[in-house]
Amino acid sequence: MPYHKEEKRVLSVSDFVRLINALIGRLEPVWVEGEIIGLKNWKNRIVFFDIKDEKALLNCSIYYSRLQSLGLELEDGMKVKVMGTPELRKKRGKFNLNIRKVKLAGEGAFKKAYELLKKKLKKEGLFEKKKKIPNFVEKVGVITSKNGAVIHDFRKNLKKLNFKLFFKDALVEGERSAKSLTKAVKWFNQNMLDLDVLVIMRGGGSLEALQGFNNEVLVRTIFNSKIPTLCGIGHEVDIPLASLVADVSVSTPTAVATYLNKSWEVLEDRIPFFQERILNKFQESNNSLKQKIDNLSQKISFQFEKELDYFNSLVRESIQRISYGFNQTFNKFEELKNNLKNIFDILKRQKRIVKEEVENFKKEIIVSFQKRLEKKKEKISNQERYLKALDPKRNLELGYSIVFAENNKIIKKIKNIKKGQKIKTKLHDGSFLSKVKKINKKND
Repeated sequence: MPYHKEEKRVLSVSDFVRLINALIGRLEPVWVEGEIIGLKNWKNRIVFFDIKDEKALLNCSIYYSRLQSLGLELEDGMKVKVMGTPELRKKRGKFNLNIRKVKLAGEGAFKKAYELLKKKLKKEGLFEKKKKIPNFVEKVGVITSKNGAVIHDFRKNLKKLNFKLFFKDALVEGERSAKSLTKAVKWFNQNMLDLDVLVIMRGGGSLEALQGFNNEVLVRTIFNSKIPTLCGIGHEVDIPLASLVADVSVSTPTAVATYLNKSWEVLEDRIPFFQERILNKFQESNNSLKQKIDNLSQKISFQFEKELDYFNSLVRESIQRISYGFNQTFNKFEELKNNLKNIFDILKRQKRIVKEEVENFKKEIIVSFQKRLEKKKEKISNQERYLKALDPKRNLELGYSIVFAENNKIIKKIKNIKKGQKIKTKLHDGSFLSKVKKINKKND
């Protein structure tokens, strides 16, 4: 019997592995720290490696796409902190940690990761291609933290040169900083492509504090930005990779403000030069024009003397013709004026006659209307008297009465009454009920 019970509990390998994974799957994700060894990238799908300390070794794996999203470049010998959930792998039967997050541990790891990624990106040429930041910058997109002195120092050092600032708050330190900065760069590229420059800033910090600015995803996003980028990120030794890939890089937020101010200095420096050139050109044009006028004046003067006599004769002849024409026109005007006066006199008389006729017609209409109104009033009075005479109430007041049957119908003929029938008699001031005892017809 005991042997029989034991056989019932026998599991297949697959079921056993599944059972183990179900049990350990209930565990909370854990952070483990150790040194990377045996790093392998399997077909850009999964990255396998072990982490170890002095006494133990742990198999680990992470999806390549997840590792890329973390923006880290890993290498053997690098000290890291990894977070994941344990599992027993079906095919190999090995205990493994499925990794979700990776953090560098220690200055040495940060330095290694920095150098690895820098070498990789430099080989791809990401630090060589630069976009030109235009002169006379106006519209500026600003990415930095709204907390702290960076944004205030930046504003304070900008000259009053009609800058238009568009601010996007972002985390500049911590494990979420790279994602926050990347999101801000993408937002400006999707919504404000007409910016002259995109500024990314933060104050000074160690290699670890600036880890967000050494993230591969952020660096590639800056490289692909359609808006020229200007980075002002303080650093102790190693230049952040975001600054290396930027189109222009300076060391501090104050230096960013100085750079933007200088984009206008070219114009400020050359204004006196342009002013002098304009004045010289004007003077040259003025002298040339004066010379042309003098030459033309001499020619006109000579020609004028030659043709003056001919001109005078023409003038005298023209004046005579004009004078004759004027006299004729004046006479015609006088004649027209007299004709118009006669017309106005006729119109005045006609106006007076028409006015009198209108007044007479108006009076006739009023008299006719009043007569018709009186006739209508008299007709209405006659109708009122006639209706009053026909009013049943008035007849009742004179001593007449109305007899109703039980169904409230008026009894008009004696033949409609039966002996013993109940009837209602209405007088002018009320009514009463009665019962028919005797009926007298006309012939009785």
